[in-house]
Amino acid sequence: MMQLTNFELSIILSAKDLLTDPGCCVFGAPACDDSGNRLKPTDPRATHWCLMGAIARFSPGGLIPYNALRHIDDCFVALEPILSEDFTFEAIYDQLFSHDQVLQFFDFMLQMAVPTPVPTSQHFSAP
Repeated sequence: MMQLTNFELSIILSAKDLLTDPGCCVFGAPACDDSGNRLKPTDPRATHWCLMGAIARFSPGGLIPYNALRHIDDCFVALEPILSEDFTFEAIYDQLFSHDQVLQFFDFMLQMAVPTPVPTSQHFSAP
């Protein structure tokens, strides 16, 4: 799987934490308000997000970093035979998953992530 920076991992973890509340989860739109109006994931009026929308919400400028996006895609491809070959990338995230499955997918993404090693010069040394 992909090597992710601590920042990229924190984006995915923050998105998972946001969607832990079933009331914040929406399917079929990146984000929406309490009235169901579609919004950009970074819009301050947004109160509900889909899996990808939640990740975009914590990404700089709402743009998911390339390595994180590749990692999400790799995880999808790994699970695709289990789910179905007939679903597209967007359908899997927005329509097929239940709330529990969204959280399980986040867990899978985090388990499959390879943290970028910290250079030796940044390690603490004993005095």
